[in-house]
Amino acid sequence: MFSVVLSLILLGSIFPINLFTASAVYYKPGDIIIFGSYPQTRVKDIAVINALDSRMSPVDSPVTYMGAKYKKVFFTQYTPYNSRLAPTAENSYQDDNGYYVNTSYWFKYEPIQWRVLSNTGGELFLVSDKILDAKPYNVKYSDVTWETSTARSWLNKDFYNSAFSLLEKSRILTSAVINDDNPFYKTEGGNNTKDNLFMLSFKEVMTASYGFETTNSTSDATRRAQGTDYAKCEGLYVYDTSGTFANCSNWWLRSPGSSQNRAGYINYLPVDMIGFFYSGSDVDYNDIGIRPALKLKGLTVLTASENPTFVADSVNNFIYGINAGTTKAFFESSLQLDSGTKLEYIPDNGTLNTGTVVNLIDTATNQILESYTIVVFGDVNGDGNIDSIDAGIITDVENYMTAWNHLTDAALYKAADLNGDGNVDSIDAGIAVDAQNYVVTIDQNTGLIAPN
Repeated sequence: MFSVVLSLILLGSIFPINLFTASAVYYKPGDIIIFGSYPQTRVKDIAVINALDSRMSPVDSPVTYMGAKYKKVFFTQYTPYNSRLAPTAENSYQDDNGYYVNTSYWFKYEPIQWRVLSNTGGELFLVSDKILDAKPYNVKYSDVTWETSTARSWLNKDFYNSAFSLLEKSRILTSAVINDDNPFYKTEGGNNTKDNLFMLSFKEVMTASYGFETTNSTSDATRRAQGTDYAKCEGLYVYDTSGTFANCSNWWLRSPGSSQNRAGYINYLPVDMIGFFYSGSDVDYNDIGIRPALKLKGLTVLTASENPTFVADSVNNFIYGINAGTTKAFFESSLQLDSGTKLEYIPDNGTLNTGTVVNLIDTATNQILESYTIVVFGDVNGDGNIDSIDAGIITDVENYMTAWNHLTDAALYKAADLNGDGNVDSIDAGIAVDAQNYVVTIDQNTGLIAPN
């Protein structure tokens, strides 16, 4: 037996298994990553709607129910096509989209999907994959630039505060935004700005390395986008004809249009409406959508180099794929760190349980390069076991007897959601009990179950 163990050790030194290196995760243009959350899908489940309606909450204030967050929308007058029209149904797309005055609607906060445009030195340039909202470039019809537009203010205040947690905000770079003149009409783009969030420019949506066509003379699927239910409720125009452009919508660019009171946008029919693509739209149009763009700071992360068992989620800063009761020694035996780095555990008690913080440390400066939280699916009390105690805690969370904070207890929410529906409830509690009784097995790489 000793010789077998020795052979395995020697083989492990030659062919390391489950290696992780301290390096940047490489996302290529076109990849989709998850970051932040925003109201997107309309709630149609009557039981959920009744439960949400029973909570006394101001309009637009988020409500948490069953571990998920929701937003209520209620409007007493329609949002017109532009600021110069009367707020009537005839002048609005809201009723065309199935949303009517004096009626309450609920929308579920869901993870935002971002499309990677570039990855330069680990710095990610992203644009939302969907149109997330419908807002005017500027609320008044007037001469304006990106610097002075209300869209810029809304993105960097309202949207920024609604969509991202404190931890997520710390990862968003302040970008030096170049506001070029209109490339076709030479309309001045105004001063350059520094923004956390911005919209793309004419130049950027015709950059081949970002995945776009360099001209609008051919149909570009990458520029095509559909809006969320929430954006439609806000008055987004939706092209509803079947075919290539079905359910597509227009979305703003930050570049000026043919004059200072017009702004560039992407039309859902870029081939058929070339002139509109170049000249833009009046800045006060409310039915054009917004696809926010941002830059995310480069990450130094634990990345699987071969046959990964452990998963290092560099966007949400979780490590999972670890079985209950995994020891620190076993975890470290499967790691290979770059020279000049080390790991620090909080608390450091020899085992890795839900809530254990793993810091990647630069040994020269003692600086934390990256920080992760361990998630063991089903282990919500951090003892390394999956049992009825965890099931009881999950039930208490569902019944509001135990309060979790979405920011500080994000790892607990992830560990508790065992059916992957975004809620923490009695279904998850039942799965934890079944796991204890060996009825099911929880796949620690996915958090989902498989029958034994």
